[in-house]
Amino acid sequence: MSTIIRIWIIIGILAGVQGGVTWVNRGFKPEVVEVIPGTLEKLPKIIGAWVGKETELDPQIFKKLGASDVVNRTYQNDAAETIAVQVAAWNDIDEWTPHHPTVCIPGQGWNITNTRDLKSEDQNGRAGQVLQADRDTAHMTALYWYQLGPYIYCTRDDARQARQQLWGQKSWPPILKVLMQSSEPDPDQASAQLEELAKQIQAWTVKLH
Repeated sequence: MSTIIRIWIIIGILAGVQGGVTWVNRGFKPEVVEVIPGTLEKLPKIIGAWVGKETELDPQIFKKLGASDVVNRTYQNDAAETIAVQVAAWNDIDEWTPHHPTVCIPGQGWNITNTRDLKSEDQNGRAGQVLQADRDTAHMTALYWYQLGPYIYCTRDDARQARQQLWGQKSWPPILKVLMQSSEPDPDQASAQLEELAKQIQAWTVKLH
């Protein structure tokens, strides 16, 4: 086999590999990220027994967050118990789990002591994750999830499965993240309150895509 033929064979192989990489990248990265109809501020302010009020987000924190849209609310019930809720959307979907709570919360000096997955209604996936953390004498219970269209996830592995469902589509929804924190000091009661409100918020977020 002549040198020229070998060179052309190598060129053909490299072109095929490059074409395959490009094809895969196009499948896993959309041409367009959809814009949420309206804004996240349309999140209902009255959800069951909870009434929400806007909480101002510091411009520097919003800039650091890097989200395209965000809403901060404090929901309160008749017993004056409160749950802080943040819903954020990212149009840049290269970061699969932006500002993951298991990274950001310890970064603020908290020590995560327990985590527990919430199962979806069909029991085949996660509907969120509850985590508990301590800092000095303070205790915190939080609940979070990420969302890509109707697909809910909490970890990068789950995110991969969600992206596989959208593979090949030219237009993808933005990444959503919902983070909730209860003021209730009792962990069990706090978890119950968070789960109750989370189900109703999730019923709203899945309709955004």
